[in-house]
Amino acid sequence: MNRKELIKSMEHFCGAGFISKKQLAAYMGYRSVNSVTPYLDGLTKIDSRYFIPEVADRLIGFKGA
Repeated sequence: MNRKELIKSMEHFCGAGFISKKQLAAYMGYRSVNSVTPYLDGLTKIDSRYFIPEVADRLIGFKGA
């Protein structure tokens, strides 16, 4: 899956251009929102939601700790 496909898929899942921690966890198949925290650390949030293209960039480039 490339960046554009990931963004489109996430936007379709959320119905918006921003995603919450809870929505991202559900999208990725995690039960706990704590599981997605490493992907979101350091990203700017607006009203507890993250801009999907920034999240997609982080997911594609994420190497883990």
